[in-house]
Amino acid sequence: MSHNRKREVRNKFEQAFLQSSGKIFNFVLSISNGNSWLAEEVTQTTFQKLWERLESSAQVENIDSYLFTTAKNIMFNLSRHETVKWIYQRYLMQHRKESELTTDQTIEGNFMMQYIRSLLEEMPPMRRKVFEMSKLDYYSTKEIAEQLNLSVSTIETHLQLGLRFMREELRKRYGIVVSVMLPVSILFSKLFI
Repeated sequence: MSHNRKREVRNKFEQAFLQSSGKIFNFVLSISNGNSWLAEEVTQTTFQKLWERLESSAQVENIDSYLFTTAKNIMFNLSRHETVKWIYQRYLMQHRKESELTTDQTIEGNFMMQYIRSLLEEMPPMRRKVFEMSKLDYYSTKEIAEQLNLSVSTIETHLQLGLRFMREELRKRYGIVVSVMLPVSILFSKLFI
């Protein structure tokens, strides 16, 4: 990246940060039930994504719109992961005796996580890349398509096939209950990898 381009990116970013960081923080604060720590984290991640996008020379037509959409998507993904975490905890509680997990259940959970990681390795490289960008890095379908120079429908197909593969393999190995109780999105949250 040329020196002029770096300066241009820095100036755009600084201007956006000065004009919008407070608005983004307050927006996230309002949708997170007043959780200021979470609002700060999401705001920081939102601006980090803006920086990466500007640095990659991708166009951002309306920076405010991009920032609010990114913050909303991050909150949506966090909310989904919290819901999935709650479901997983309920699943564990239903399957434990008294108040402690048995050693067998703990070992089984560890084996499941290893198995899920191995399933990810089995995916074709492009499908795996798309899946990781979506489930680990929280990129939208459109952002993935732009970064990989693919159509949005191709990205959607990769995601659908990846999810179907994971569900089918989990169903084969652990039965329908695990497949339903533990949606694939839980397995790729940063909490479990």
